[in-house]
Amino acid sequence: MSTIDAAKIKKDIADLKDKKETLLFSLENDIKAIEATIDGLYDQVGRDAYAIFKDGKDSMAELGGHFANVDKCKDDQAAKRKKMDEVSERYDDEITMFEKLIPAEPEPVAPVAVPMGAVPAGAAPAGGSGFCSSCGKPSTGNDKFCMGCGTKLI
Repeated sequence: MSTIDAAKIKKDIADLKDKKETLLFSLENDIKAIEATIDGLYDQVGRDAYAIFKDGKDSMAELGGHFANVDKCKDDQAAKRKKMDEVSERYDDEITMFEKLIPAEPEPVAPVAVPMGAVPAGAAPAGGSGFCSSCGKPSTGNDKFCMGCGTKLI
């Protein structure tokens, strides 16, 4: 069974987040461009309506093409917003799936308090690989004195 590489999974998650943000940014720019187009069409409708009425014409039929263009742009804009929602949902689902693959961090082991002068159960006596009889600090077989409190080790 292979070991799950948490670092690689985290990198994959970061890559997915970057791709998602890039796609959303592009779609957002497309929506802004469509808004600018719609604003331009509204301006054109106003200019044309002004010219129609100034010339004494009584028909709005000439403006119908502008209205159709505005409606098409609004439909395009709605499609881009829907695509943004789909991209967000898809990438969020993938990111969540990858996050579930990251192994849980092991629970930290709480240090055991050793009373002064006590030697933990099962500890080797001082002088061997064990603990100081005064402070409980671990010692090696070569230590003559405790590195924690300076007590001479037996």
